[in-house]
Amino acid sequence: MGNAEPGDGPSEGRSRNWIWPAGAAALLAVAGWLVWMAVGSGGDWPGGEYRIVYDSYHPDHNREGGAWALDADGSNHRPLSEEGWDPRWSPDGSRVAFSGPDGAGIWVADAAGGQPRRLSEEGWGPVWSPDGSRLAYHSYLAPDRDGIWLINADGTAHRQLTEGGEWAEWSSDGSRLAYFLKIIDGGGVWVADVGGGEPRLAAEAGVWPEWSPDGSRIAFTGIDGGVWVVDAEGGEPRRLFAVGEWPQWSPDGSQLAFQHPQGGVWVVDVEGGEPRRLTTMGRGPAWSPDGSYLAFFRAFEDGGGVWVMSAAGGEPRQLTETGGWPRWSPRLSESDG
Repeated sequence: MGNAEPGDGPSEGRSRNWIWPAGAAALLAVAGWLVWMAVGSGGDWPGGEYRIVYDSYHPDHNREGGAWALDADGSNHRPLSEEGWDPRWSPDGSRVAFSGPDGAGIWVADAAGGQPRRLSEEGWGPVWSPDGSRLAYHSYLAPDRDGIWLINADGTAHRQLTEGGEWAEWSSDGSRLAYFLKIIDGGGVWVADVGGGEPRLAAEAGVWPEWSPDGSRIAFTGIDGGVWVVDAEGGEPRRLFAVGEWPQWSPDGSQLAFQHPQGGVWVVDVEGGEPRRLTTMGRGPAWSPDGSYLAFFRAFEDGGGVWVMSAAGGEPRQLTETGGWPRWSPRLSESDG
């Protein structure tokens, strides 16, 4: 994101055509292959109780493949939009928010399908509040609008929360947002109260903050790399590993998964210990809600696509041929199928 984004992070440069993909039928035709890759040889793998959404970009035209979803067992593979990136599930799993091309606003699509709806004219990086009533995102197209903004899930009550800042993440109680400032704007990881007031500095040098599940700590990537943790109320940051980026909390708050700058997914205990390498290739790790699995993606030169593996280790399974930055849905109820 911005100047501090990882090599395969969200990018810009897309058109504004929202017609359904002409090649959708061809892509869906390989669904049988995807299912075979995901579950064909058996084993203890996630079933249809979770879904995964991801950027379905293609090597011949950057990240223009749109937001796609599939069940975690590899079935029910379908497009949600022709273009768009950085998709995020709503807390109840019924909707997906994503960024439009060229900074063309925040969009929301029903997980069941249908035409996406545009909530804002500009911005990227939408994240849902824990109760699903609002979204936070970053606006940057005009200097006087640069910062973190809030908008209701129905597109109303649009307001600016911070001057400057990007990569907003909600605390678990929905009362605060963590974000970072680019070095040109002063740098550091910051925390802002959603109700207003002056933001406060949590760490002087860092990017990509992530709240712990209980809201007591923030993990982040050091400005020169490395995985760090700081108390949300302030204090001295603590480095867990000298090399690594993109830390993601396990649902129980005991571990952090992260990517190695040269590829590979690692896991480290938050309270100390040696990090464990789970894969030699892979980026953008994301925990399943029960903490049993990790989804990640591989760069094209490493085979490409979205993959899933046990959080305890073992051989990963490939779910898609292309795509990146997977996100898990909440656990589906029986009525959701």
